[in-house]
Amino acid sequence: MRAVLASVGALATAAVGVWVVLQLRRGQTAVDTASLAGLVVGVAGLVVAVAGLRLARAALGRPGDSAAQAMSAAATLARQVERAEAEEWRRLVGGDRQRINLRYTLHDQPVPSARAPGPHGQMFDDSHTAGAPDITAYYQATTPARLVVTGAPGAGKTVLALELLLGLIEHRGDTDPVPVRMSLAAWDTDIPLEAFLIAHLVQNLDWPRDRAAQLVEHGLVLPILDGLDEMDSGLTGTVGQPVREAGGRPSSDPQPPRARAALAALNAYGRGRTAGPLVLTCRTTHYEALVDAVQLRDAARISIEPVPPQEALRYLADRSGGTPRWQTLLEHLRTDPTGVLAQSLSTPWRLSLAATVYSRAGDPIELRALVTPQDVDDHLLNLLIPATLALHPPKRRYTSDDTRRWLTSIARSLQRPDPTSETPAVEPLAEPRTEIHIHELWVIVEDRVIQWEFLLLVPMPLFLGGLYVQGSPFPFQTLLLALWGTTTGFVAWGNEHLPRRLNWSALEVPEFRQNIVDTCKGALAASIGIGIVTGVIVGLSAEAKVGVTTGIVVGLMVVLLGLLSSLLGELEGPPATVAGPGAVLRSDILYRITVGFVSALLAGLAFGSLFGLVDGFAAGLLWGSLFGLTIFVMSVATSAYGRYFIFLLSLRLYMRRALPFRLNAFLAWSYDAGLIRLSGNAYQFRHREFQRWLTSHPFRE
Repeated sequence: MRAVLASVGALATAAVGVWVVLQLRRGQTAVDTASLAGLVVGVAGLVVAVAGLRLARAALGRPGDSAAQAMSAAATLARQVERAEAEEWRRLVGGDRQRINLRYTLHDQPVPSARAPGPHGQMFDDSHTAGAPDITAYYQATTPARLVVTGAPGAGKTVLALELLLGLIEHRGDTDPVPVRMSLAAWDTDIPLEAFLIAHLVQNLDWPRDRAAQLVEHGLVLPILDGLDEMDSGLTGTVGQPVREAGGRPSSDPQPPRARAALAALNAYGRGRTAGPLVLTCRTTHYEALVDAVQLRDAARISIEPVPPQEALRYLADRSGGTPRWQTLLEHLRTDPTGVLAQSLSTPWRLSLAATVYSRAGDPIELRALVTPQDVDDHLLNLLIPATLALHPPKRRYTSDDTRRWLTSIARSLQRPDPTSETPAVEPLAEPRTEIHIHELWVIVEDRVIQWEFLLLVPMPLFLGGLYVQGSPFPFQTLLLALWGTTTGFVAWGNEHLPRRLNWSALEVPEFRQNIVDTCKGALAASIGIGIVTGVIVGLSAEAKVGVTTGIVVGLMVVLLGLLSSLLGELEGPPATVAGPGAVLRSDILYRITVGFVSALLAGLAFGSLFGLVDGFAAGLLWGSLFGLTIFVMSVATSAYGRYFIFLLSLRLYMRRALPFRLNAFLAWSYDAGLIRLSGNAYQFRHREFQRWLTSHPFRE
């Protein structure tokens, strides 16, 4: 941006310089001469500034300085990641005074493995398991620094990964990489891992692309890759239906295509002769179902153990605060440590679930009557929403039935194909998506949203241009207006509706100027041909002078629109921001308004000039305003924010009970209450078992 401003300033100063010379030749007073001399000083200052900019850019390319800048940037990134992930860690552990200390065991692997410090470890140091290394020390002593964390559903893989991430940042040296957690489900395995890391820093952490590339190039980013098991659907039968295990979970696919591609890329990831450092999490059954040849090489694999009965008792006793209604259940767990209930309450997720459900009311001993672990899960999840409402009263007084109905609608929308996918599936997904993007929830009332968007946009140009067309001497304009309106509607129908943002860092890319030059060359060549054809056609029905002028205007319009299209394409940023799901829509509407205003202004001037040559100034002004307004409204209405707003209106009109009108506020409360969590710029249900339970247990009024 400084380079662009310096170039514009140089051109302006040069123009002023020419004017100064002309003025001095005419003779000036002493005051005028002093003023003109000030311009010379300004020019000199500009030259010095440009020279300094060139030196700074030259210094940026020196290897030594680049490494120093990357280390400085890594320190900034570490502070940013620590603030964000510490907040997420506090939400996942629920602010408990007594945390559950997870234990894990090292697994022997048939593929080449890393050298680990020992067969056992724990999440953090405590007095009960002295001598076992905590997860940070365990990872730092693993050579090469590649770790696979596996465990059962709800075992605490994400919490353990967060504990490791925060521990590594606390003990980080100046040259150590910064751990950055990212969801593997978001990785398009057609792009290299390094490109995925750069894209994550740019899209989710809002880093300039050149700085992000600098960090990755110098090996200062440690990827914490969460959820290998979430990359593919589960095993399906001959008719495409998912194969389920006991408890309703999808069976593991031994040949998952995306997970296999990801592991192949991770096996090839390295620096020189050393395998690249990383941490990978996956469910035990999914990882063990993989063929040995595609498991992660040169890595140590640890498996999180079930929570020991004494640890579970200690946790529940602390959470209960000595409440008498808990004592019977605690005594039952103490006397029957191998029973169904003790086995069910052997993961952090279920222990936290039980403590939350019975924190304010109810008798926990009723859990003893349940026969299977699945019965325990169903019982606790059925009581989770009422208990959460009691613990975290919302400002808008959501009822238990409303909250469950709304969360069920969201969970079921994740079973449908991704609306932004290039090859959407026809059948429901075997394994639902996990990320909740609020700009994609319109699929709940998809037909209504598209219908209203189409109906709102098609009549607009017809209505606005109706008065002028009635008195127009050119009948073809009526047909033009009709085609214009219909095209507007179909553009709205087929728009991708991905949120975007302005990407000013694109101006710093060296290829940017070359792309603009190439676009101007192509547009200039096209303008000559189109201008000649248009001039000849208009000249046949009017004066030759009008035809020539029209051809010139059309040619200039082609060049202008081509340049505009290229510029806006370069400034179109990625569909994400770091500030959260709501900020994604806000950045999108800002981008669309900016693009719409610039496009409307330039297109309006171009079309207005064209029609002004034929019908006069008033007609040109009307047509230019009409085209400009249409383009602006299309840019806003076909944005992700526009479709989201129409989606809320459709809910209000046709499905008032499916979701609340203040949807963003409801999701924010659900996040604060712990029913959902953040993953980058998307929400997720607190646990996939909760999401699966909502879809498999229909809500009844």
